[in-house]
Amino acid sequence: DVWLSPAFTEWHVGEVIDYLRIPALVLQGKQDQYGTDAQVAEVETRSYAPVDVLMLDECRHAPHEDQPDAVLHACAEFAARLVRIEKEHVQIA
Repeated sequence: DVWLSPAFTEWHVGEVIDYLRIPALVLQGKQDQYGTDAQVAEVETRSYAPVDVLMLDECRHAPHEDQPDAVLHACAEFAARLVRIEKEHVQIA
């Protein structure tokens, strides 16, 4: 019922994005019936941390159902890259 309540029209996730301090992988279907490119762009511009975006063809609101292999591959590559970065020696002055 939350999604259908009149108060929900005022809800905005933007303020939450402002607090992201970790890398993010944004996956969205190009045919998402609920999401828009503007939402993805807002994550990219508002996040202080790096953001990777994958827009999937022939995919609606549930990428893990419509494109499971692509989602699994993207998540595995994203996680592996973060592990590689974490393992690098970083000198802090």
